[in-house]
Amino acid sequence: MEEVDHLAPERITAEFDVEAMKIVWAGSHRAFEIADRMSRLVASDPEFRKDNRTVLGRKELFRNSLRKAGHAWKRINELRLTEEESSMLRFFVDEPAYVDLHWGMFVPAIKGQGTDEQQKKWLSLAYKMQIIGCYAQTELGHGSNVQGLETTATFDPNTDEFIIHSPTLTSSKWWPGGLGKISTHAVVYARLITDGQDYGVHGFIVQLRSLDDHLPLPGITVGDIGTKFGNGAYNTMDNGVLQFDHVRIPRDQMLMRLSQVTKEGKYIHSDVPRQLVYGTMVYVRQTIVADASRALSRAVCIAVRYSAVRRQFGSQNGGPETQVIDYKTQQSRLFPLLASAYAFRFVGNWLKWLYTDVTQRLQAGDFATLPEVHACTAGLKSLTTSVTADGIEECRKLCGGHGYLCSSGLPELFAVYVPACTYEGDNVVLLLQVARFLMKTVSQLGSGTKPTGAAAYIGKAEYLLQCKCNVQKAEDWLNPSVILEAFEARAVRLAVICAQNISKASSPEEGFLELSADLVEAAIAHCELIIVSKELLSKEWKDLFWEFSELWLQPDRASNCSTARCCLEIIMNDGHSLLSDHLGSIFEFSLTLRSASPRLALYRQLAEDSLSSFPVDDEVNSITAGSPSDDLKVDHSYTTNPLKSGESCCWVDTGSVLLFNVPELLSWLDTSTDLDADTLEQPELFDFDHIYLGSRISNKITILYGALGMKCFQEFHVVLAEASKKGKIKYVTRPVLPSWCQATSNSYCTFVGASDAVNLGGYGVELALKNMEYKAMDDSTIKKGVTLEDPKTEDLSQEISGFIFSKILERRPELTGEIMSFREYLLSSTISDTLEVWELKGNVFLSIMYNYLPVDLGHQTAQRIVHALDPLQSMQEINQNFPSIVSSLSRMKLNDSIKEEIITNQRMVPAGKSLMALNGALINIEEVDLYLLMDMIHEELSLADQFTKLKLPQKPIQKLLSAPPPAGSNVFRIDFRSTYVHYLNNLEEDAMYRRWRSNINEILMPVFPGQLRYIRKNLFHAVYAIDPATTCGAEAR
Repeated sequence: MEEVDHLAPERITAEFDVEAMKIVWAGSHRAFEIADRMSRLVASDPEFRKDNRTVLGRKELFRNSLRKAGHAWKRINELRLTEEESSMLRFFVDEPAYVDLHWGMFVPAIKGQGTDEQQKKWLSLAYKMQIIGCYAQTELGHGSNVQGLETTATFDPNTDEFIIHSPTLTSSKWWPGGLGKISTHAVVYARLITDGQDYGVHGFIVQLRSLDDHLPLPGITVGDIGTKFGNGAYNTMDNGVLQFDHVRIPRDQMLMRLSQVTKEGKYIHSDVPRQLVYGTMVYVRQTIVADASRALSRAVCIAVRYSAVRRQFGSQNGGPETQVIDYKTQQSRLFPLLASAYAFRFVGNWLKWLYTDVTQRLQAGDFATLPEVHACTAGLKSLTTSVTADGIEECRKLCGGHGYLCSSGLPELFAVYVPACTYEGDNVVLLLQVARFLMKTVSQLGSGTKPTGAAAYIGKAEYLLQCKCNVQKAEDWLNPSVILEAFEARAVRLAVICAQNISKASSPEEGFLELSADLVEAAIAHCELIIVSKELLSKEWKDLFWEFSELWLQPDRASNCSTARCCLEIIMNDGHSLLSDHLGSIFEFSLTLRSASPRLALYRQLAEDSLSSFPVDDEVNSITAGSPSDDLKVDHSYTTNPLKSGESCCWVDTGSVLLFNVPELLSWLDTSTDLDADTLEQPELFDFDHIYLGSRISNKITILYGALGMKCFQEFHVVLAEASKKGKIKYVTRPVLPSWCQATSNSYCTFVGASDAVNLGGYGVELALKNMEYKAMDDSTIKKGVTLEDPKTEDLSQEISGFIFSKILERRPELTGEIMSFREYLLSSTISDTLEVWELKGNVFLSIMYNYLPVDLGHQTAQRIVHALDPLQSMQEINQNFPSIVSSLSRMKLNDSIKEEIITNQRMVPAGKSLMALNGALINIEEVDLYLLMDMIHEELSLADQFTKLKLPQKPIQKLLSAPPPAGSNVFRIDFRSTYVHYLNNLEEDAMYRRWRSNINEILMPVFPGQLRYIRKNLFHAVYAIDPATTCGAEAR
């Protein structure tokens, strides 16, 4: 029966870049490359097969697990894999095994709590698998309540040893993976007792089995706890039970990085802060969150593929039934789980950053963020594991009866993942710990303590308790700030209500117990807010203007620059850091041309209009602005006009009032809170305005006029940005620098070019196209010693050697004498010196002109330019030095192909006319200027960047960009909504080619005459760009 890829139509219609999404999911190109390589390594190795796992018995499962773990270790050593590669390989083996606890808990515990000497001794053995460790914390009687553990470690100063003992049945260590049959050592957590005093729970390294015969050591009772939930699942793991009967270990096997016991039995704290143990906790919990995204994504992948292939009902006239995925009920249950998988991935990446940040802070002695970090990690572990476990079960239901089959993968996936809701802390217990943190944070609001980190939103409690959603239509929910504010408002309200109710109880603890269910809801809301905020931040496209602005809001930005060139270099470097290479070049060229000057001139005009709309009466010495509401009247009094006197270089226009300093702005924000934005007179906004990220749809508009680098701009920006984030205003900025403000600027770069012209490139003169036409003329009548007219009587607006002296004299009238002397020199050299050259070479030139057709000289010139390494540089050289190089041009051997191409083009272009084409698209010269041309080039380069992502060579890209437009359309030439290549047949991935050999060496094997060797490699590609809307495109498809 022929295999059919039922998912191919779904994949072809994807409207996003699948390859780019792979990188987003992996976290980086390097991480994706490692994951891809390790997955292929495991998939191609028959030793790692897992299709028979659900039918094996417990003993066979365990033997199978031992064999796979041993083979994985062999491959790791043979291939000399790095720690990251090894971890990824074990992940793709996809089978719970004793090595999970060895690498995931035993090694990190020694890293985090062992001294340097202990790490050197034990980690060297663990990394070589010469010892195999597990993590023995949970007991039969205590799990989440670590402080209630009963196992004891009593110090005996006579022998310098600890005595590890299990005093009760409930003190038996229970559940540690790898303990039942494999582990030789364990990190055991027990109550430290010395000199009759209990110092709480500490960690100890205890050997359990002999390294010679693997039998339990004296005093050790250890075994497997039996079969667990599910067919395969955790039954491949030897979870065990462990009891100690006065087992002695050396004193130096206590993990002593944070505290230690001396030979005399004295308990002392080390110089290392005890809080460092939180680093290990964050590491473990961020791993659990990352695992949640992986497990949920696997379940969702199975359910999505099933829903796309499965068809039920809806058949019309004998046609195919409706795909299950097209039913809204299926989508409403499935798509949120897909979104959750991505959200957990993003928050997992954030936790990786948090782990690095916490480690650095702890090493520096900064413990201020520990409560917030503990709440984040505890809550996220609880929420992600609960949602994932429930999500896997939901995916099983979404697959109907087929989801109940072990062959679907869902039952075993569920059985494997469910324990995550319990280990490393019961989920409900962890949420109650989060709730305690929230209640403490809310209670401190009145004391002036400002919440930080993920709890910073609680500082806006007063606003969030009163705010109302401004969403008017469904599209408004696409604004990330609207979603974020809704989650913030819900979380704050639940937390505040719980805090108020607890305060009414007879005691805080009684209130906490009574309201535990409500507190769990508040904790969940807080954790969901964290996940939503991290997801929105991960996919939010930041406006380049504001990214650039943030760079220049730094107080020391370009502080050392004292020249325009220095400022220009820093600006260009910043631009290149935000743009691709090609677009960075356009940015640099646009800056050189000062193409933004018209926009800046428009901003200055708008600034003048803003000021003129609120006239200042110097006699009255006040600025008074009215408001449409009688409740809002602002009177700003000054001894003089703040703008005329140079007191203010920035101001805020609200449409009804001008604000010239931050105190006035804060006052206005407070008094205008109760006013409806629709009743206020609003300033007019334009498409080119820069609106601050996150500004909401219908807020009150405030426009900041000022320039980056000014102290007043920074002060206004901080207040306006914060108000915008809180939803009070829509913040807009228009860059303007009044001429009197140069002295108050923070750096030279702030005002460079504000008054004097800046020579960014070229000759520093007005840009104009020179007329470089060379016309045949009889120069025999021109003689040496021609008398020039008096320069002062000539028309100074005429161009001479690229200079327009009327413009130069306007700008520098104080240099009239020197400028006129320079002009006279150019006039004399233009005639006399040039004539000398032409008289010396006149005969040669005339003979060339008469022996060769004039058109051939043009063809030769074109050939020189086309074949040059730098065509633009060559064209510039010929343009500026044509008389001196015409002789060498005439001696070039003309290539017939170039001549034929030029003649063909001349047939298309009427005599005396000019045509311009950009990538094959004709441009009307009469309607385009230099700046419009730059915009068109920018668009073409953006499209070329999309093609470059496909890794196409340059020539095919040029052909694609040169494709003619569709008939009757001048809007687009290529519909390029996705950068992903849609394979019609992919030899390396398609199921129908799986039986072919993938080794490229097969091409060297002998075959019968006329027979082809089938190789599963994409050796050659044919890429077609088609428009399915056209007749030929539909036929090609």
